[in-house]
Amino acid sequence: MNPQVRINAMVSYFFLGWLMLFSKNPEWNEPFVRMHAKNATKIHLLAIVIFTAYSLIVKDFVMFSLPFLRISLHTLLITIFFIVFLGVLIFDAYSAYHGKDAKETFSFWGKSTSLERENIESLGELEKMVILGSFLPFFGVIITHRYPNKYTEKWLLVGGIFTFLIALTMLSPANGSNTPLILSFLYIACIVAEGTWMFVQSRFLDVPFLNKIPSIERMGMIFRAGVRYGFSFFPIIFGKEKNLSFQTFLDTEITREKPVTETLFAPAWLIGIPFVNLVFLPLILGWRAWVWRDAILQGFVLDGVILFLWVWRGFSTGWTLMILFPIFRIFAMIPSDPWARIPVIYEIFLAIESLSHGILRKKETLKSRQDSVSFHYTEGDKNTPRT
Repeated sequence: MNPQVRINAMVSYFFLGWLMLFSKNPEWNEPFVRMHAKNATKIHLLAIVIFTAYSLIVKDFVMFSLPFLRISLHTLLITIFFIVFLGVLIFDAYSAYHGKDAKETFSFWGKSTSLERENIESLGELEKMVILGSFLPFFGVIITHRYPNKYTEKWLLVGGIFTFLIALTMLSPANGSNTPLILSFLYIACIVAEGTWMFVQSRFLDVPFLNKIPSIERMGMIFRAGVRYGFSFFPIIFGKEKNLSFQTFLDTEITREKPVTETLFAPAWLIGIPFVNLVFLPLILGWRAWVWRDAILQGFVLDGVILFLWVWRGFSTGWTLMILFPIFRIFAMIPSDPWARIPVIYEIFLAIESLSHGILRKKETLKSRQDSVSFHYTEGDKNTPRT
């Protein structure tokens, strides 16, 4: 393909797509250029519609400060909006420059294929109730972990987003805000719509856009791999390392199945009950149940987070909902997988463990240096102590 054609297609994403569609310039009438110009115009128009609707309808409900971020929810949402908007433009412009066809960025509501429709029609009421149950707050993670499939995993993500936003808005210092109520209404409306489509029309309300959003576990893996990847730049700067691959760090974060050879004296789900999980403290102090070590310590980190929040902010509905996220994930994942990594809790545990290992290594280094210091006396020294 002519490089100039690819460049023209790329330029259309810089707010020139609509102009190219009306232009009679033969260089802009190339099919490849017009395809990307149409895609760019759709992106720009959708962004304008979303921003206008937000400014007229939503803005007044989110003009409050988030206590732990020290910024308003309005600022946070606007920042996320522009990051996503620019990210889509850059990604599609990059695709155009490399000669790739325009993505169907606006196919949010996808049509079920014949295979998907056939599978949905063959599902019984129990299977449909399982899919609908994955949409429930908190309990959805337990249902999805027991019955994993593309439907439960997708709607677990939707339910988690809604629940997180509701909890986040409840942390607002402004009293009388209707935002949690509005989000709850939308949440219920989505559940009703999904149930109606499945039980009445035997179709799954498919949202292909959600397939591009990674799960919370995947986000945790990417975050930890990104941190290690970032710190790896320092050895490269000083010439100690020459190869650097993000995929290598990401592969090490993937939990691999291992046989469980140790059992606990109590049900493993007790790890998720704050402060009751302290019954497992003797196992940690005695260096027993090594397979369950990380799981138990994550439970202890959860206790510390709850204690910190209680001292810092006191108990509130918003913080209680936030704490329920890791608690229910422990209930769902830890009993069958001792190596499960609970989002946020595991990151805190990893930071504490890395810091403690660093302190211990420093103490061992100082002790070894002290032990290496000795005094030697010559035979001719009269002041040499005799024993």
